[in-house]
Amino acid sequence: FILSDRIFIKYKEKMVKIMLDEILYIEAERNYSRIFTPKKQHILSITLKVIEDKLPVTLFQRVHRSYIINLKHVDEVAEQHVTIAHFSIPLGAGMRAQLLERLQTF
Repeated sequence: FILSDRIFIKYKEKMVKIMLDEILYIEAERNYSRIFTPKKQHILSITLKVIEDKLPVTLFQRVHRSYIINLKHVDEVAEQHVTIAHFSIPLGAGMRAQLLERLQTF
């Protein structure tokens, strides 16, 4: 479930709350998605495209076919990658200019 400021994911028979602000980035893994937060990783049995369609576009940006990032946590933008909390996330072709534009208005 995705609400305005949080999501709930199923984890061992429970629904666990993750605040959208805490999400660093999301990585596609075939038909699964891995959500990275500062403390933990969560695997969801949902595609990256489905998650992307439900996340608020004001906070998240797709930067590669396999990655969505939280704009709030961007530390560096290089030619071919973005750094978030010491993680290097690849930038897809032509995505750098769009990302820099989004960061200016963020």
